[in-house]
Amino acid sequence: DTVCAGARGEEYRVLSTPGSKYFWNVEGGNFINSNNSSNISVDWGLTPGLKKIIVVEQNNKGCFGDSIITYVWVKPLPNARIAGPQIVCRGEQVSLKALGGPNIMWNTGSTEPELKVAIDYDSSFMLYAFDNMCGIDSALHNIDVREFEVFSFSNYPESPKIEEEVTFTPFSNDNLLLASWYINDEYFSSDINPQYTFNKPGDYNVKVEAFNKAGCFDSASAIVKVINDARVFIPTAITSNNDRLNDNFKISYSGIA
Repeated sequence: DTVCAGARGEEYRVLSTPGSKYFWNVEGGNFINSNNSSNISVDWGLTPGLKKIIVVEQNNKGCFGDSIITYVWVKPLPNARIAGPQIVCRGEQVSLKALGGPNIMWNTGSTEPELKVAIDYDSSFMLYAFDNMCGIDSALHNIDVREFEVFSFSNYPESPKIEEEVTFTPFSNDNLLLASWYINDEYFSSDINPQYTFNKPGDYNVKVEAFNKAGCFDSASAIVKVINDARVFIPTAITSNNDRLNDNFKISYSGIA
């Protein structure tokens, strides 16, 4: 016999002999047996598995016969469950796994045990687990989307000169947990607010790649223009009077590497 877990009032009987009594034992269920009769009514528990029913007849002379044994397969009830993340980053592809039923269907119409989908906004997924004999169950799984965007970054000074230390500061809608900085595609720092000194003038492509605490990724890039602020001083006169002012002809400069 096969029943569903939790089934109630299931009837079992043996051929009755006048004057005999019947002693029953049911594994995994509670039974009602009036006056040691040849039939019982069983309320099965919720634990599935192969269960045993044993009955022994005692005749009107008090003699016991052989045990009669039968087995009942108690089927598990559908118990829909969804395994998967509940917090993701925008655009992240997630995998949801269906559990708890011999037959399943997602609210998307898919009957596959695994559902893969890219999440762009807060979403809900419903799973239906069903058995033609033991009914249907459902589970709801909500997914919250976390926004993370690195809008831009600043560099100070805004127009750096060669050999001048520049500090970079990113701007985002969440605190950065990890950052990687690149200049012309070459890595130079993992600091959140790094410093860098350019030794040549020109236009430099600076890029930051960052993660927040939720593991969401974004990046931003900008062109930093480094100027050559070279200055050369050539004296137009000298006074060799040992007063340490223009005693010698000397060219001085700044901003030249």
